[in-house]
Amino acid sequence: MGPSLAAVFGYLRGADDDERAPAAELPRAYRRLCGRALLLWTPCVLLIAMAVADVAFLRDSAWGLALAPLLVVAALVAGASGVLAMAALAYDTPHTRGRTLLAAGYALLRRPRLGLMNLGLLAVAAVIVNQAPLLGLAVVPGCVLSVVWHNARAMVDSTGPAAAATPPGPAG
Repeated sequence: MGPSLAAVFGYLRGADDDERAPAAELPRAYRRLCGRALLLWTPCVLLIAMAVADVAFLRDSAWGLALAPLLVVAALVAGASGVLAMAALAYDTPHTRGRTLLAAGYALLRRPRLGLMNLGLLAVAAVIVNQAPLLGLAVVPGCVLSVVWHNARAMVDSTGPAAAATPPGPAG
């Protein structure tokens, strides 16, 4: 899912300049970003899998009550950081290059509401596509991915050198 998400964000980055980017840009973006996206997506997926397995293992133990919320938060942060890292990889700014996952985590801490909104939108889109595949695939993914892309771009921009001088607003 990570390389595909990075490719879609790469396509949307090309569509920012031109309202009608060619469809051939999507496979080009996939080839260009696939290797780096796999390197960034793998730790996020491993952390999510570890957290979910630990919650399942600890659910009946005395430690489960104390550790389950922490593990759920860790899984949510890993998922949101992974999505944001794919957008930062496609955005390819000089201040995130080489430390994309670290910049994604930092941007997620600066704007947690946008990160949670992105995860919520992706989850709702997955449910809609699961329940009504024909209608869902026709409309929902493009709209949701466009919103997630613009939110992620705003989050990545908030980690830049110019944004470091100004604190985030009350909207977070």
